[in-house]
This record gives sequence, C-alpha cells and structure tokens, in this order.
Amino acid sequence: MGEMTTDKNELMRRWMKLYINLMILKSTLPSEQITLGIMKDELAECNGHMMRFFDDIGADPEAEG
Repeated sequence: MGEMTTDKNELMRRWMKLYINLMILKSTLPSEQITLGIMKDELAECNGHMMRFFDDIGADPEAEG
C-alpha cells in the first residue's frame, strides 16, 4: 500500500508514473484497442490539466523531497 503525502513534488512524481504506465498499455484484441485509444485520448487531455495544476502550485518532480 502507498502512503499518503501532501508534498507537491511527490504528488507530481506519482501522477507522472501513473500516467506513463497507463499510456503504455497495449492489447492485440481490436475491441480492447478501441477502448484503450479512447482512454488514452481522454487521459492525455487530463494530463494537460494536471500539468497546469502542478505548474500553478510550483511542483518540481526533480526537487528533493
């Protein structure tokens, strides 16, 4: 189980890890490919909002936590 945190840099690191893992999902089944394509389009839009949020709060994933 993960631990809760309010550290903005750690939250950004966790979001980026989740985003990357979801974006690399693949399937050989056509129906799953369609579903994954839709999910990835919406996830990419959400990522844009998340990155603006992290910019607004001054998060830096490279900073030591």
